Amino acid sequence: MKVHNAPLATLLLCAAAMALVGGRPLAGAAPQQANAPLDQRVAEMVKSRILAQGVPSVSVAVMRDGKVLMEDAWGRADVDKNLEASSATVYPIGSVSKEFTAALVLKLVDRGRVSLTDPVGKYLQGLTPEFSGVTIEQLLNHTSGVPRDVRNPETRFESMSSDMLVQIAARAKLATTPGTAYAYSNTGYMLLGALVEKVAGKPYGVALHDDIAAPLGLTTLTRCGDPKPGVAIGYMLSDGKLAPPPGIHHSQLLGAGGVCTTAADLVKWRHALHGGRVLSANSYAAMTTPRGPAVAGNYGFGLYARPAPWGDMAIVGGGQALSGHTAELHWYPGQSLAVALLYNAAPRVPGVADLVPRIVLGVPLAAPKQ
Repeated sequence: MKVHNAPLATLLLCAAAMALVGGRPLAGAAPQQANAPLDQRVAEMVKSRILAQGVPSVSVAVMRDGKVLMEDAWGRADVDKNLEASSATVYPIGSVSKEFTAALVLKLVDRGRVSLTDPVGKYLQGLTPEFSGVTIEQLLNHTSGVPRDVRNPETRFESMSSDMLVQIAARAKLATTPGTAYAYSNTGYMLLGALVEKVAGKPYGVALHDDIAAPLGLTTLTRCGDPKPGVAIGYMLSDGKLAPPPGIHHSQLLGAGGVCTTAADLVKWRHALHGGRVLSANSYAAMTTPRGPAVAGNYGFGLYARPAPWGDMAIVGGGQALSGHTAELHWYPGQSLAVALLYNAAPRVPGVADLVPRIVLGVPLAAPKQ
């Protein structure tokens, strides 16, 4: 299903499933260990499906109807120092950062500071003519033709300003004609982070604090910086063995993947976003509705809108960080349910992204991926 852009028959099937759900546990679902508390069922899954693969630590938070059902953590946030993870452990959230960048841009739209149809060259100087004509909307939904990544691996540990990142992007060539195809682009969101700084007149991290973190009381939501206490150390995982991640200086991530926070603050964020506390109705609809070529990727602005395996609708953010972390953030509108799953290893552990919502909703767990 492609939300709001699917064929009528698909939408009717989705509506029927939502009606059966009625905002409560799915009809006919078989709960796992139904008599056990939720946190116990989630803990058993985390230990058997994720930690057992060699992942050092996992943090989970679940919020429904605005109430926290659970927030917990397991394992070690720092293997070398043998530091245990807790619900207060902070993780880089990789590409989940993009939904915050999209929200910051849409706040500027709501204030009349920018328009979705504006060319990015109106705000960022030094781009080539073909780059400067790319619109803000095309950057937001990955239909800009801007290459996926233009950063140089040899300089990945260098601190760079947003102006420097724009100059790097300006040297690249567009992969496709803007507005004609969906192709995921970290570079596009790097440019959007620079746009936020230019229009707002403040660093990305300050804009994130002033416009999102402070108003919503998200005390751990920040732009990632130098390593500090409370942040989980990231690792690359292969055949159960841990290795250092490739790494990158946090300044180079900008709007594409440079946000850090806890699982608990992520589910609070999603309830605020989907509850109308962040954006105007028009901007929220644009953010969560794939349109044009982005329908092919089920991508709105910073978010995927696609069906859950059991027929419900899901609005999903997820991604891996070059720092060796993985983040999954799911929202189920019919259930008013937000679920965050964070762990300090990459690449993703196959088949675990939707296991926590399955447990909450009483849907049978999928078989482990081999």
